[in-house]
Amino acid sequence: MPTFPLTVPDPVWRRQVHEGDGAHPDAGGYQVPADLVVAPILRWMSGDGVSSR
Repeated sequence: MPTFPLTVPDPVWRRQVHEGDGAHPDAGGYQVPADLVVAPILRWMSGDGVSSR
């Protein structure tokens, strides 16, 4: 799943990138894409949403 298009609208991510080097946020900004990928991974690992064939 591409996370960049989902992080750009987030105000924390944008502010931290702007205040930093222009490409990388601080820890709070990295939490945004982490939240996007961790929840689906945990659901997958728990078996939720997995089809039983």
